[in-house]
Amino acid sequence: MTNMSNNNGGSDRLYDLKKEFHNGRHSEKTQYKRRKRRKSRKFVILRAYFFRTLALAITVLLILGIVSIVRTCNKGGNKAEEKTMGVSKKATDETPKKEVSLYPTTDENIAQIGAEISSKAAVFVDVKSNKIIAEKNINEKMYPASLVKIMTMLAAIDNIADLNSQFTMPQHILDEMYAQGAVTVGFSAGEIITANDLMYGAILRSGGDGAIGLAEMAAGSEEEFANLMNEKAKELGLKSTSFANATGLFDRNNYTTAYDLSVILLTAVKNPICKDVLSALQYKTSKTAQHPNGILIKNGLKKSMQEIGAAGFDILGCKAGYIDESGYCIASFGEDNSGREYACITLSAESRSQAISDQIELYKKYIEGER
Repeated sequence: MTNMSNNNGGSDRLYDLKKEFHNGRHSEKTQYKRRKRRKSRKFVILRAYFFRTLALAITVLLILGIVSIVRTCNKGGNKAEEKTMGVSKKATDETPKKEVSLYPTTDENIAQIGAEISSKAAVFVDVKSNKIIAEKNINEKMYPASLVKIMTMLAAIDNIADLNSQFTMPQHILDEMYAQGAVTVGFSAGEIITANDLMYGAILRSGGDGAIGLAEMAAGSEEEFANLMNEKAKELGLKSTSFANATGLFDRNNYTTAYDLSVILLTAVKNPICKDVLSALQYKTSKTAQHPNGILIKNGLKKSMQEIGAAGFDILGCKAGYIDESGYCIASFGEDNSGREYACITLSAESRSQAISDQIELYKKYIEGER
């Protein structure tokens, strides 16, 4: 019994050992498989990361390449443009500016105006040919008074894109005009008007508020606008002219000559807008809260000159100016019975009536001489 018992115990122990060994091997296999699966999974993940990173890197490189190509093209284009601009600027710098010029005053065919008028300087011009027919002290520097406003109009047209655009009249302009005793159109502070209103007011009424309004509308300030006026003078080839303001009120740096004024007037006459303004007998400004019916502006000078003019010619347009330092000045243009146009500048007459008489005298005398 004892031996059988011992034998059975040994057999059981052997069985247990085999089972333990088998279980151990099974456990090792399982762990091995798990480790293998984990390694395989890591490899797949790493491979996925690798290809994803590679794709991203290739995309970045492609983008950088495209950007580089675009920049290179733009740089080349800019260089070509700079080169073109440089050539253009150089050519412009080397090419002398063409100056607007009338025939020389030394031309023996130019008549000399004498005692038949009292104005200290004058010039009478054929508009179509720019030929000076007669002159007196044509190159003497003088103060032009409100004839300055013809250049104000020209510079405003050059620098205000839309003449129907609006401007709000500030109080400081009215205060300045009142302090200097200057003529005004009659605009009110805060009144909203157009550039056209300002321009007609500056020319027909000779309103300082209209002139400075144009200046501020075009350049932000009268001082900056005076720079634009001087640039325009250089563009026209004027060598004896300087502008310090838009109104013509006295300033030692506001001066010109009869010759230079004739060029300014001819430039205005050949501009349809300026010619219409200078030719108008009257104009009504925009309807506003301050002036529900607008302001009616009349060109009294044109009416006076037409009334005393001869049957052989007609005054088409004109502008007058006066300050103590300049005397009475008039710029006008008219035509004879055949439609041939003439321009006339007279400066520094002793009175308005004398200035008008001088103008009429020149039209009578030199239009007849041209026939």
